[in-house]
Amino acid sequence: MPSQTRWGIWYLRIYRPHKGPVNPDNFSNEIMKLKDKQQDSINNLAFLWCDEMNIVFQECVFVSEPSSRKGYGENGAALLCQKIANNLNQINGSSCLERHIEVLFSKYGGDRTQQKHLDSIRVINEDLIIGKNVWLLDDITTTGNTLMACKKLLKEAGALEVKCSALCLSQKYI
Repeated sequence: MPSQTRWGIWYLRIYRPHKGPVNPDNFSNEIMKLKDKQQDSINNLAFLWCDEMNIVFQECVFVSEPSSRKGYGENGAALLCQKIANNLNQINGSSCLERHIEVLFSKYGGDRTQQKHLDSIRVINEDLIIGKNVWLLDDITTTGNTLMACKKLLKEAGALEVKCSALCLSQKYI
């Protein structure tokens, strides 16, 4: 397992925000390409996650955090979740969480509290997670509040154990 944890969330790298067309940090650039749903980035980051997490998996469900936008559909994190589940021959639960109330993006000054997410996200397709272990994935975590809210919702819906992982922790909160 990666040696880096914060708030009980495993993460692989540090995300370094950058203003301008290209971030000099290659990993942070890869994260931005994931957000744009670029297939090469999805493939590279799925391989990296599987390689660095180095976990022996019993049956589990891979679930991704939903977008801040209501009804947005599959974001880059959901596509990554699908790829990892497929690579590891596990259950794709990327459709298990949905944002039913749109919220302001946290990076634009939106509320960062856990309660905001508890009030605006719901579990759907519960049959995929009831009685199962879940890996909850996100691309970037800043405070961990979205992951913690989603973890709580999944547990309340019947998941056995929920482990949280983000590709990276924002440099802002190191």
